[in-house]
Amino acid sequence: MADIVYDKVEVKNFCVIIRSFYGSVETQEVLDSFLHIKDSLICKNVIGIVTDFETAKLNFRLPDIQKVIKYINSEPMYEHIKLAIIVDTPGKTVFPIMAQTLLKNAKLKPFTTLKAAMQWICN
Repeated sequence: MADIVYDKVEVKNFCVIIRSFYGSVETQEVLDSFLHIKDSLICKNVIGIVTDFETAKLNFRLPDIQKVIKYINSEPMYEHIKLAIIVDTPGKTVFPIMAQTLLKNAKLKPFTTLKAAMQWICN
């Protein structure tokens, strides 16, 4: 079971949500986290969500990301919110790269640092 820490960062007149996963992460936890963000954290001025998987162990396979992609594709709000994924190994990088090819309108990109992710979201 993963621990998830949420933070909101104000950048100019906008907001970026940062969620950091720790421990062993299952696909359902990622989906539940998206629902939590939608229900409790999202507001009109959110321009991006950073998901930090650096210290997490991802316990899902490539077919499992289809559930996450289906959810993101079904939510119109993600057409206007950039999704940055921080990963630190090639084994983790494959998930956001696959997601990029399957997303219809959402913008998603992998990064290796929070700084790079924030620069992309804010520009």
